[in-house]
Amino acid sequence: MKLINLRQFRKEQGLTQKQFAESMKIPQSTVSYLENGRQEVTDYLLSRIAKHYHVDNIEDYVYERDSFVDPRCVQSLMDHSFMQRYDGDWNNVTPIDIIEGFPIICKIGRVSLSKDGIILIDRNKGLGYRLTPLIIRPDEFEDSSLLYRLTTKEWFDDELFEDFKRAYFICCKLAEIHPMRQISDSKPPKTGV
Repeated sequence: MKLINLRQFRKEQGLTQKQFAESMKIPQSTVSYLENGRQEVTDYLLSRIAKHYHVDNIEDYVYERDSFVDPRCVQSLMDHSFMQRYDGDWNNVTPIDIIEGFPIICKIGRVSLSKDGIILIDRNKGLGYRLTPLIIRPDEFEDSSLLYRLTTKEWFDDELFEDFKRAYFICCKLAEIHPMRQISDSKPPKTGV
């Protein structure tokens, strides 16, 4: 496999990944893959780099490997001194926070999820005073007016709508409830934000 030490080349040129990607008109993810040895470099890209940056020695940055996996990384993983065993309970999630007495296991923007499938929405966005979170319990998930009630609130903007949708689907799974059609087909609310 033909790989390139693109990180070294880029650093010598004083470029960030983003700058290099833009100059070569390739995605930044491709730059990352090339730098981490997860993608082969093509002769075409090498010639483009050499031409664009006026370098004659681009082949000095090229090296060969048998696979995408760096053998040094594999060896360090095989070394048991680096191996750690998790002895905790995989079935019991440790909360990252406690809000209003609910153990929070995940946060998505201004929406928090409890391990019981309860959604807590932070209503404090530029209001100037402190509101308690809005708590939506799983028994409310099947209420056909839920989305309407939320979208009529001043603090429920487009960003919060997207965060709520993600949290809603996760909490439906946690509570073993089928998501309501209103959420799956809904469009973002029109707000004056």
